[in-house]
Amino acid sequence: MEIVKGGREYFNKRYIKDHPYSLFIYEDTLEDYEFEDYSNVFPIITYDKDGRYLRDKHLEDNKKIIRECIEDIKKNLKRRRYKKLILPEKSIGKGKSKLHENEPKTYEYI
Repeated sequence: MEIVKGGREYFNKRYIKDHPYSLFIYEDTLEDYEFEDYSNVFPIITYDKDGRYLRDKHLEDNKKIIRECIEDIKKNLKRRRYKKLILPEKSIGKGKSKLHENEPKTYEYI
């Protein structure tokens, strides 16, 4: 399977729709609803049940949220339907959540 990192050239509605055999992973900040309607787009959630960005003081809860996201991705990859995995240009946690700056333990776990 080919793994690609990319920005807007990949993460736009037209490209996602035209590439059903690509699996897209993105940082879900609860602020972006653009990609939620596509079956080939999977989030890594960076917020808690109250809609706040993950905080290191809740690291064990954060790990559970992240693990569930990753398990969902792995389950879909096992179907072997996808030929390409597309990751965001900025790593998960370096987007709007700024986990890499504010919550280093959670960012490291991701």
